[in-house]
Amino acid sequence: MDAVDDGLLGGAGRMPGVPFEDLVALVAQRFQTKTAAVCRVGPDRSRLRSAMGNGAAGYVVDGGFCETVADTRSTLIVPDALLSDRFANNPAVTGIDRLRFFVGVPLLSKDGAVLGVLSTWDTRPREPSSDDILALEQFGRHASTMIELHGVAVELEREREVLTTTGYLLEMIVAGAELPSVLEALATATEAAIDGTRCSIHLLDGMVLRQGASPSLPEAYRLAIDGAEIGPLVGSCGTAAYTGRTVIVPDIEFDPRWKDWWHLAVPFGLRACWSVPIVGTSGVVLGTFALYYDEVRVPGTDELDRLARWVNLAEVAISRARDITALRTAATLDSLTSLVNRSEVTGRIRAAVAMTGRRAAVLFLDLDQFKFVNDTLGHAAGDEFLRVVADRLTDCAGAQDTVARFGGDEFLVLRPHCEGLSEVEALARRMITALHRPMTIAGRSLSLSASVGIALQRPEHRPDGPSDLVSDADLAMYAAKRTGRNSVAVFTPALRAEAAARLSLEADLNVALVNGELECAYQPTIAMDSGRILDVEALLRWNSPTRGSVPPLDFISVAEASGLIGDFGKFVLQRSCRQMVAWRSAAGWQDVVMWVNVSARQLLDPGFADLVDRVLVESGLPAENLGLEVTESTFIEDSDMARTTLLQVRTQGVHVAIDDFGTGYSSLAQLEYLPVDVLKIDRRFTAEIATSGTGAGLVSAILTLAATMGLRVVAEGVETVVQRQLLLQLGCRSGQGYLWSRPLPPEAFTDSLWQFTHRGQTGPHDGQIRPYGPW
Repeated sequence: MDAVDDGLLGGAGRMPGVPFEDLVALVAQRFQTKTAAVCRVGPDRSRLRSAMGNGAAGYVVDGGFCETVADTRSTLIVPDALLSDRFANNPAVTGIDRLRFFVGVPLLSKDGAVLGVLSTWDTRPREPSSDDILALEQFGRHASTMIELHGVAVELEREREVLTTTGYLLEMIVAGAELPSVLEALATATEAAIDGTRCSIHLLDGMVLRQGASPSLPEAYRLAIDGAEIGPLVGSCGTAAYTGRTVIVPDIEFDPRWKDWWHLAVPFGLRACWSVPIVGTSGVVLGTFALYYDEVRVPGTDELDRLARWVNLAEVAISRARDITALRTAATLDSLTSLVNRSEVTGRIRAAVAMTGRRAAVLFLDLDQFKFVNDTLGHAAGDEFLRVVADRLTDCAGAQDTVARFGGDEFLVLRPHCEGLSEVEALARRMITALHRPMTIAGRSLSLSASVGIALQRPEHRPDGPSDLVSDADLAMYAAKRTGRNSVAVFTPALRAEAAARLSLEADLNVALVNGELECAYQPTIAMDSGRILDVEALLRWNSPTRGSVPPLDFISVAEASGLIGDFGKFVLQRSCRQMVAWRSAAGWQDVVMWVNVSARQLLDPGFADLVDRVLVESGLPAENLGLEVTESTFIEDSDMARTTLLQVRTQGVHVAIDDFGTGYSSLAQLEYLPVDVLKIDRRFTAEIATSGTGAGLVSAILTLAATMGLRVVAEGVETVVQRQLLLQLGCRSGQGYLWSRPLPPEAFTDSLWQFTHRGQTGPHDGQIRPYGPW
């Protein structure tokens, strides 16, 4: 007696641990037959398979007997096959096996699906009793339960393997394994979990699919489809990526989506392809996950469910890899300009400095107008401004250069291999020229100026000290900035000594105000035709206990750069206003104006106008007796902010003058709208008036302009009688300079006033000095 168990679709094989031997033995014993069998039905119901060992077995299973049971889903009893119209000519009946008797029952699942057939047969006809049939049906129910339990066990085992593999893959992902390694392991695991498949994972790069992992696909085929542009008729994967939907192609050769691609796949035996788009959490397609088969077939529901799990793992791996890439990018690139950031360029400088046989160069670039753009046009315009700068610098740089945003409006360029100074000087000039071209920001046309410092690698620059090279370039940049706009300076060791001196000077300045080392000196403005005092200018002086009398040119710029200028300016404003109140009382000056120099930084302080008003109230000085002097460059760099602030103080009644007029190249059209009432001619033009026709012509032009606009003009730096006479001839009535008085401390200035006021003496160079009434 043969006890035959089962065969599975796709290949015959026993189900380990399922005791069908005992079951079929009981069936054969019950019916007194030599052979009984459990046959399984395939997923597609196409046929029954069995692993039975004798010749009749195949006919019983495939020749109509078991198929009839499965198709009718009912018990089939054939007492004598020779008497059966349906089976009399069956090979199992007419052949050497001489099968005469057959009985079989369907094996049904709980939901009514056919799982297989339990049957027995013999070479002798017989008529089974109803009890025999009931017993067989009972055996069939037992077999169905055993098959379902086995299926659960198999599924649990498969699930355990999947969970183990999933855990391993997740560990790879969390550990930061490279994406190609993770995808290769994932594809290999998928092929192991889903029989008969070849897995292929592609990554979507823009509109092109790139190879991710395809461990079992022929290399020639992988190369042929790598880089394919996605579309509605680009095989399974290209179509899935394009549509964002799963594409099932049972037969590659005849599917219209493969009409331009089937010839690449079919020669390698690839017949079916199911492709699922890998979609990220944001809904963006990241790639495709495909299964290839060597036979024409469609997937079962459970197969698509299992596939979905692997696709989810692929999404996790790809998304995490992209997140890591984004983090790495964020760590090395500036998010606004997409240039290399400070940290990354520092590392590249370190690497460049460490290379032997080469000489690195660093260019440090600072923009002059960024604060103006940011403050007047808004931060969005400032961001656009920086992006334009980044693009222009990148266009100027060489292929091996690194352009970085170092911070704020500072940019740095690394040239890792520099042949000589002239090479990087030419690069710096190209950058300045490129940045100076007009650019449209927030609907306004702007022309940018910049300062560039250059540092070349020296032997003392250590491989672990790139900051030294950057520091040298930074010092050179500040040297360029002190020279003027659009300047380039090259680092020399003297610059470091100067920087150390400036730091020491700044440290002393920090305590100068607290220690009472600052004071004001005063210089009058004179009506050159009568010698009468029109105005007084307050000038800051520093008498250091260690440095002595420090010239303003040596410390004012340091105070500006360090931010001390605000406190210093407030000190001068308060001291000079109180002094003017005293002089008004003692000398009867009701209309003389006290002029105070104001820096651009002070005008950018939103509280400056309130400070002026508060000082006037506290000192008791009328607003019309105070004037503020600002440099011409202040209006060019920060015109809107400066205009707003000065309009506020002009509304209070305070006068405004442009100091050193003629040196800042301001627009005459712009001058018409500035809230000023006095122009002060720069001392350089005054000095040239007697020696140069050009100097006299410039002064004459300024006077004509001022008369047209109703502005008063003061000539600064008048030192000789000839200069005074020439200025008077040109029509300039007001002057200031050593011809009448040097800047004097308040006590000396007061003594001088009383001397000239009470004695009526003629001052030096025939310049009478006495209090002046209305202009």
